[in-house]
Amino acid sequence: MTRFNTLLVIPLLAAAQPLPPGRGRDTVARVCTRCHAAAVFTSQQHTREEWSDIIEEMQNAGAKGSKADFRQIVDYLARTFPKR
Repeated sequence: MTRFNTLLVIPLLAAAQPLPPGRGRDTVARVCTRCHAAAVFTSQQHTREEWSDIIEEMQNAGAKGSKADFRQIVDYLARTFPKR
């Protein structure tokens, strides 16, 4: 495999990784992956406050969902990808 092919395959493999199970996973998949591959956020670790700020930025950028959806997204991300 050439270096160029490797650069193309790695993001595809990362994008194919499923979200870990947990309450809110389906909401995250439905709302967040409209614009982002899951690898964009599953590779990050943040505090609840940081995730909340990020989700607020996404709402301001046009992310579509209900207030309940966004609360569930913050809960899932904060629980599943906490800052350590």
